[in-house]
Amino acid sequence: MNYFKEENNIARDLFDLEEILDFQLNHDVQIIRGEDYQYLCYIDKKVYTSALTPMGALTMGIKIYKEK
Repeated sequence: MNYFKEENNIARDLFDLEEILDFQLNHDVQIIRGEDYQYLCYIDKKVYTSALTPMGALTMGIKIYKEK
């Protein structure tokens, strides 16, 4: 199984440019690569997910934030 391809497919399904642009106007969104080379999605100074790619972290982080 190729985890990068799998994550890219998830990001494609979740990606909505307008939603991301609107979201970042109201929230502090940061994608930071950690010591283990995983990307962390911080929203308003709290980690919401880690991922193999920055786009995966961004799309999944926003989805998780909105579901809470």
